[in-house]
Order: sequence, then C-alpha cells, then structure tokens
Amino acid sequence: MIIYKVKKMCIVTIFIILILIPSTQGRLDVHNDPPVNKLQSSSGTYHFYGESNAPIYIITLESASDIVIVGGQSIITGRANGTQTTAGSSYAGCFITDGKTLYIFGGAGSSEGVQIGDLRFLHLHLGTLINYTNDFRGYQTYEHNETMFGCSDSYAVLDNITIPSGKWYLIYFGLAFDLDYDDVLYDYKVWLNFSAECENLTISTSEGGKTYGLCYANYDANLVFSRSWTVECLLNGKADFQINDTFLYEFVSHPFTWGASGFWNVKWNTPQGEQSFFAVMLKKKLYCNENNVEGAVYGVGTYGSYSLQTSYFAYDSTDKGLAWTPFFVGLDVKLP
Repeated sequence: MIIYKVKKMCIVTIFIILILIPSTQGRLDVHNDPPVNKLQSSSGTYHFYGESNAPIYIITLESASDIVIVGGQSIITGRANGTQTTAGSSYAGCFITDGKTLYIFGGAGSSEGVQIGDLRFLHLHLGTLINYTNDFRGYQTYEHNETMFGCSDSYAVLDNITIPSGKWYLIYFGLAFDLDYDDVLYDYKVWLNFSAECENLTISTSEGGKTYGLCYANYDANLVFSRSWTVECLLNGKADFQINDTFLYEFVSHPFTWGASGFWNVKWNTPQGEQSFFAVMLKKKLYCNENNVEGAVYGVGTYGSYSLQTSYFAYDSTDKGLAWTPFFVGLDVKLP
C-alpha cells in the first residue's frame, strides 16, 4: 500500500493481485437491506443500500457537517456482454472526490495467470520498418453473462473515515484492461453506515459514464518488454483521451510499489496545462518531487483533450516479483 500526504490530505492507493481479505467493521446485515438507493435511520445510526447496472455508479453525499462513514461494504461484478476474450487483468474500486481533487481512492485488482519471471509481452516499433509484437499471455473466453471479474469488501479505506462538510461523490467502477467498457455488464451493490451525527446528511444517486483502462499492452509505444514482475519496461508510451465531462484518473499500481529499482516518467498535456512527474528508485530509496504526484499520477480534470506520455523501467534482482508495471484507470463522468 502507498500512502501520499498531499496538501494535508491522506490519499490512499491500493492495488492487490488477489481480492483483499474482507473487513467486517461497521457492516450492514446484507439480508436486511434498507430500501434501494435510500438513506434510512435505525438504532441511532444511518444506513444506505444502493445498486446499479451502469458502467459507473455515483453516490452523492451532501452535508453542512462532517460526514462520518463508520463502515462500508461493496460488491462489484463484471460479466461478459456477448462472447468476450480477455487475458484476465481487471480492477474495481471507488473514488471519493469533491469534483476538484481525489480525496480517497482504493480498490482491488486481478492479474493474468502467469508466474513470476514469465515472459508475457514484447513489442518493438521503430519507424516504418519495424513493428513487432508477441503476446505470451494466456487468454480465456467467456460466454454472454458469464462472470469475468469481481471484488467484494475491497475498500477498507471506507471504514471509520471522516469526510469534510460539503458535497462529495463516491464513484464506483470496474473494468477489464483489455476490453472496452461496453463489452462488460455491470452489477454494483453498496452498503454504507453513517454515524448518528449525520442526521442532516442527504444522499442521491446517479449513474453512467465511460471507463478507460491502460496496461503495458495498450499503449502506442516504441518498446514494451514484460517479464512478469522481474523486468518491466516501456519506452515512449502514448495514449489520448477525449473527455466530455469530468476526468478522474489514477495509476493504480506503480513500478516501485514493492521496492524494485528503476525509473518512471509521466507527462500530461491537459486543458489545465502540462503536468509531469519523474521518479528514480535506487537501493530501496525513492527520489522524486512529491509535489508533482497530484496531477500526474492521479488527478481530476475538466472536459477536453488529454495526451499521456510515459516511460518506465523496473528491475527486481531478487526474483521475488517486486517489479510492477503501472496500470492506469480513467473515468469520464458527469457529476450531479
């Protein structure tokens, strides 16, 4: 887990190969749900249950006082819309934002069925003469309505947290990195418990939007080399996004999450201007400008055109699988 403290806020990023162990604190009884998408008072606390089948599910919280979430539970499932074939990398999570910055974000993911050290992807593109790709990942085909990915109870960050007064959005999403968002059928179920002090809290829900996912294989790059979690390299990877509403984005995994050596460079051209981040990890010590994390590694932006360019090299000399490849998640959502 990586924790950033930026402008006196704690930003939590979680990326785990397997589904996180469930947390039971503040949990609602899932067999005694409140009315769907409604806030209900019971035993001195306030309870919410919501569900959606849209690509993105938004819960809007608004209060003149601090909002205290004493417990949260969610189940996110992605099923095949028609017959779909995927290598297996997926991610599901929740962003909390006021529309200006990401206050908290977290989630859980799954990776391809490869072993540490396996060669899983090679791509070389130099000029007009060389354009070579060899994909060693194993693929699986799912029939219509068959479950492709899912996670449950993956956000311990929603247990016993306090959000400042104002208007906030809990944005739930899920995606497979090698499929379009409309290749997936979604199912969201969310349970939230609020403290007794939240008597003036109002809740509304909305849904819709578009998800973007990028793994090493999705970039327009000059070089991609992935020897699973031991050597990860991408040079001059590029991706473009045309955003209609609000852009929420985050690299949900980082090359140095577990201490591998190497470098990572990220550069954005956005409607708000240029954002960049550069980091080097040597002998388990990270050298970077943390002031540039927000806006480059994660951020919130307006509508318009976005261009991403990134390069990285991560090497694990221990063969313990400490070198990671940055997986990217972006959401184009209309905030109420």
